[in-house]
Amino acid sequence: MKNFKFLASVLILFTFCSCNLFNTHHNDDITENIPIVTNVENAYTYTVNAEAFSDSTREVLNFNSNEAVLTYMVLEYSEGSIQLEIDNADTLIIYTDLIESNLVIVEDLNDKPMHIELVLNNFSGMFELALANDN
Repeated sequence: MKNFKFLASVLILFTFCSCNLFNTHHNDDITENIPIVTNVENAYTYTVNAEAFSDSTREVLNFNSNEAVLTYMVLEYSEGSIQLEIDNADTLIIYTDLIESNLVIVEDLNDKPMHIELVLNNFSGMFELALANDN
C-alpha cells in the first residue's frame, strides 16, 4: 500500500517534469485552459495547464471497490482556487479540499467514490489529479 502511494506520486512528478523539461517546442497558447479528462472503470484523471481559468465539472465515477487512492498536485500556482469534492453513493462527501497553493497530496479513500466535482475559479497554474482503485 505504501509502495503504491509512493509509486503513484513518483509517476505524477515524473509526468510533470518530463512534460516541462523535454518539450522544448511547447506552445502555451495552444495548451492553456484545455482540461484533459479521462473517466474509465476504476480510474479518473483531470489535468490542466491554466491561465486565469474557470471551469466547473461534476462527473459520475465508475469504481467497483471501496478503497481508492487520490493523488493530486499543483505546480506553478499564481492565483485563483480549485474546490474539490468527492462523494459516495449516499451523496455524503468523503473528501473535500480548497486548493490555493503549490502542493502534492496522496490520500486513501475508504469509501467507494461515486461523484467528483471540480470548480476552478480564475485558477492559474498546473493541476493534475488521479483517482484509482487501490487493489
